[in-house]
Formats: sequence, C-alpha cells, structure tokens
Amino acid sequence: MSLFLRLLEADDKAVALREVVQAVRGGQPDARVFEVDPQGFRQVPGAPFAYWVSDRVLFSFVEFSAFSAEGRSAVSGGKTLEDDESKWQPVKVPQAKIDQLIAERTSAAVKAALQGLLDAPPPAEAADDAHRAAAQRAARAARQAARAPEHRRPTDPAVMDSIKQAVAAVADGASKAEILASTGLSDAQWNTAIAALLADRSVTKSGSGRGTRYHRKTDD
Repeated sequence: MSLFLRLLEADDKAVALREVVQAVRGGQPDARVFEVDPQGFRQVPGAPFAYWVSDRVLFSFVEFSAFSAEGRSAVSGGKTLEDDESKWQPVKVPQAKIDQLIAERTSAAVKAALQGLLDAPPPAEAADDAHRAAAQRAARAARQAARAPEHRRPTDPAVMDSIKQAVAAVADGASKAEILASTGLSDAQWNTAIAALLADRSVTKSGSGRGTRYHRKTDD
C-alpha cells in the first residue's frame, strides 16, 4: 500500500503538507490522505494515476465490459471537416436524402431556401467572389427562414388545401379539433393557415367558443 497526499485545494501548500504529515504520524484520519494499492490502477485502461478514485469505481472497469465491446463504438462529436489548411471538405449527400429533407418541410419559405442552396453554384475560388456571395446569401436565407416564428412564415398552400379538404368533408361544418385530427397539423400551422383562409373568404366560420364551426365557402 502507498500513501498519497492530495493538497490541490490548499492555498498554502507548506502549511497543508505539515498538517497532513502530523496527522499521519499521529494516526489521525485526514480526508486529504489516500492509502491505495497502486496495482489497482491496472484495472483501468491505461493505468491512470487516479489514487483518489474509490475501489468501487475501479472495480467497475473489471465488472463491466468496455463500451466499445459488443458492436458498440464511441466517436467524437460534430466536426467542421476542415483539412490541415483550414478549408472545408465536401461531403456527398445522397439525392434521395436531400429530396426527403425538402419534402418533410411544411413551410414554403424553408422549401424555397433549401432549393436555393441546391441551385447555388459550388464554393468558388477566391477570385470568384460573385458565386461565393450567392451561396452565402442562400445559406443565410435558409437559416433565417428556419428560425422565423411560425406566424411570420408564409402560409404553405399544401397546409391550406388540407384544411379546405377537411372542412369540405363535414357537411354541417367542422370544428378545429376535427380538422386538426384529420390533417395532423400543429396549432401554429392551424393559426396561420385559418387566418389566411378566413381573410380570403375561402372558408367561413359560424358560432363561437367550442361551438365554432368552419365551412367551405361555395359559389352562389
């Protein structure tokens, strides 16, 4: 067994060392003194000099298998994928994945911004500032559209059409709950779309409160 003295938190190391030595000589317990068998360090990969770690923690490395075992793998987080010259390296994304990403968006503005990114020219050399500026503007538009609150985004025609179809399916008028259940829209999408539909009078409403019903406007 070996004795280890932990004095990292002491402002005056000399005084702290003298106190700890006196405690050891007098057989008095001291939280800054660790009596550890260095062979126990071998239980941890790399045998770190972790004398302050409890026996239970050390034994866990023996009791449990390594995280990387049984098909698991540990990797680092996101990277910029820059090379040694601090330049970004391109990553090829399958076209099917890009199409799926655009199809899953509900906002027309976000879809348009994503399409703008696809249509933008590839990153140019330093001499081709015009192309680089166009790509940066497209990327900025995509970020701004994604961050914009729902009520400030342009209403998606597909969302409005789904509401009109749900309303038309109920002869006596559909409630908000019935429309949301039928379309799967969020409250934010509903609030933006129904305001636009009522404004252009393609949908009308009757009643109030929980008795409010929405009707598909028909030509006289």
